[in-house]
Amino acid sequence: ADTESGEAATATEAPIASKTYQLPPCTSDYDTSKSTYIAGELVTVKSHIFRCNEEAGYELYCNIAVWDDGLLTQNENAKKMWTAAWEDLGACTPTQEELMEEEASGT
Repeated sequence: ADTESGEAATATEAPIASKTYQLPPCTSDYDTSKSTYIAGELVTVKSHIFRCNEEAGYELYCNIAVWDDGLLTQNENAKKMWTAAWEDLGACTPTQEELMEEEASGT
Protein backbone atom coordinates (compact mmCIF):
# COMPACT_ATOMS: atom_id res chain seq x y z
CA ALA A 1 0.00 0.00 0.00
CA ASP A 2 2.88 2.35 0.78
CA THR A 3 4.38 1.88 -2.67
CA GLU A 4 1.08 2.64 -4.38
CA SER A 5 0.53 5.86 -2.42
CA GLY A 6 4.13 6.86 -3.07
CA GLU A 7 3.70 6.25 -6.79
CA ALA A 8 0.43 8.19 -6.81
CA ALA A 9 2.12 11.16 -5.12
CA THR A 10 4.97 11.06 -7.62
CA ALA A 11 2.56 10.81 -10.53
CA THR A 12 0.59 13.87 -9.41
CA GLU A 13 3.71 15.93 -8.64
CA ALA A 14 5.51 15.31 -11.93
CA PRO A 15 3.19 17.35 -14.22
CA ILE A 16 3.13 20.26 -11.75
CA ALA A 17 6.93 20.36 -11.52
CA SER A 18 7.31 20.25 -15.30
CA LYS A 19 5.07 23.29 -15.87
CA THR A 20 6.99 26.51 -16.23
CA TYR A 21 5.23 29.39 -14.53
CA GLN A 22 5.36 32.55 -16.61
CA LEU A 23 5.69 35.69 -14.55
CA PRO A 24 3.53 38.58 -15.72
CA PRO A 25 5.40 41.34 -17.56
CA CYS A 26 6.46 44.24 -15.37
CA THR A 27 4.42 47.43 -15.56
CA SER A 28 5.89 50.93 -15.76
CA ASP A 29 8.41 51.86 -13.08
CA TYR A 30 7.37 53.76 -9.97
CA ASP A 31 8.16 57.45 -10.46
CA THR A 32 8.98 59.28 -7.22
CA SER A 33 8.20 62.64 -8.84
CA LYS A 34 4.70 61.62 -9.98
CA SER A 35 1.84 62.76 -7.74
CA THR A 36 -1.15 61.55 -9.75
CA TYR A 37 -1.22 57.83 -8.92
CA ILE A 38 -4.75 56.52 -8.48
CA ALA A 39 -6.16 53.63 -6.44
CA GLY A 40 -5.60 50.34 -8.25
CA GLU A 41 -2.75 51.67 -10.40
CA LEU A 42 0.15 49.27 -10.95
CA VAL A 43 3.85 50.11 -10.84
CA THR A 44 7.11 48.16 -10.79
CA VAL A 45 9.94 48.39 -8.29
CA LYS A 46 12.94 46.02 -8.64
CA SER A 47 11.01 43.45 -10.71
CA HIS A 48 7.99 43.39 -8.38
CA ILE A 49 4.53 44.69 -9.24
CA PHE A 50 2.84 46.90 -6.66
CA ARG A 51 -0.78 48.13 -6.66
CA CYS A 52 -1.94 51.35 -5.05
CA ASN A 53 -4.23 50.24 -2.21
CA GLU A 54 -7.87 50.62 -3.25
CA GLU A 55 -9.23 51.08 0.29
CA ALA A 56 -10.47 54.57 1.18
CA GLY A 57 -7.75 57.11 2.01
CA TYR A 58 -4.71 55.22 0.71
CA GLU A 59 -4.48 56.93 -2.69
CA LEU A 60 -3.00 60.05 -1.06
CA TYR A 61 -0.14 57.97 0.38
CA CYS A 62 0.59 56.28 -2.96
CA ASN A 63 1.69 59.74 -4.09
CA ILE A 64 4.09 60.41 -1.21
CA ALA A 65 7.45 58.85 -2.07
CA VAL A 66 9.32 59.83 1.10
CA TRP A 67 7.86 59.65 4.60
CA ASP A 68 7.40 62.95 6.43
CA ASP A 69 6.48 63.05 10.15
CA GLY A 70 4.40 66.15 9.38
CA LEU A 71 1.80 63.82 7.87
CA LEU A 72 0.95 62.63 11.39
CA THR A 73 -0.56 66.05 12.17
CA GLN A 74 -3.18 65.41 9.47
CA ASN A 75 -3.82 61.75 10.35
CA GLU A 76 -2.58 59.79 13.37
CA ASN A 77 -2.66 56.60 11.22
CA ALA A 78 -0.61 58.19 8.44
CA LYS A 79 2.54 56.10 9.00
CA LYS A 80 0.58 52.84 8.91
CA MET A 81 -1.36 53.93 5.84
CA TRP A 82 1.77 55.18 4.06
CA THR A 83 3.48 51.83 4.71
CA ALA A 84 0.45 49.91 3.37
CA ALA A 85 -0.27 52.24 0.44
CA TRP A 86 1.44 49.97 -2.10
CA GLU A 87 0.53 46.28 -2.06
CA ASP A 88 3.22 43.88 -3.35
CA LEU A 89 1.52 41.63 -5.91
CA GLY A 90 4.66 39.59 -6.57
CA ALA A 91 7.49 39.20 -9.03
CA CYS A 92 7.27 40.12 -12.69
CA THR A 93 9.37 39.62 -15.80
CA PRO A 94 11.61 42.69 -16.11
CA THR A 95 11.67 44.68 -19.32
CA GLN A 96 14.88 44.87 -21.34
CA GLU A 97 15.33 48.43 -20.04
CA GLU A 98 15.13 47.23 -16.42
CA LEU A 99 17.62 44.45 -17.07
CA MET A 100 20.06 46.98 -18.56
CA GLU A 101 19.58 49.33 -15.57
CA GLU A 102 20.21 46.47 -13.11
CA GLU A 103 23.34 45.48 -15.02
CA ALA A 104 24.60 49.06 -15.03
CA SER A 105 23.98 49.56 -11.31
CA GLY A 106 25.38 46.14 -10.41
CA THR A 107 22.35 45.03 -8.37
